[in-house]
Amino acid sequence: MLLHLKTGLVALLLGLAGVSVAAAASFPWSKGDAAPPVAGIHLGDSRDRITEILGVPVETGKLGQNQETIRSRARGVTVAWTPSEGASVIFLDTRDGGDIDGIRLGDSRDQVLSKWGVPTNVQAGTAVYLAGAWWVVVKLDDANRVVQLYLGRVVQ
Repeated sequence: MLLHLKTGLVALLLGLAGVSVAAAASFPWSKGDAAPPVAGIHLGDSRDRITEILGVPVETGKLGQNQETIRSRARGVTVAWTPSEGASVIFLDTRDGGDIDGIRLGDSRDQVLSKWGVPTNVQAGTAVYLAGAWWVVVKLDDANRVVQLYLGRVVQ
């Protein structure tokens, strides 16, 4: 699932000013570090634990044979879950849904870069910050605002 870093795409996404701002910042996690909780949910959490945190009601859906989604509109969070791995991806659906290290939906590209620096990989407006077995994905819109933000396991 790793995306290949393309110099031209990095320049397109980050812009020259963003790169200089990002030079002093760095992603706070490294290979081997545990993923932070998102909206109180940890990667690997059980379905019961996810439902306990999100509260009732939750909406569920299928993502293939063994994966389902658990969504709380009230909390602004969706979790992809499998019986064998527990929570595998945690999506923030609204700005109030939570944050990852202080970054939220609606934040600017410059806020992301000043906090986490240059991403590990970039492709078509989507940045991936890799920390070994897990990653954070940040997708920007045409106004350079965060419109998708999620944390998940790297699929091998």
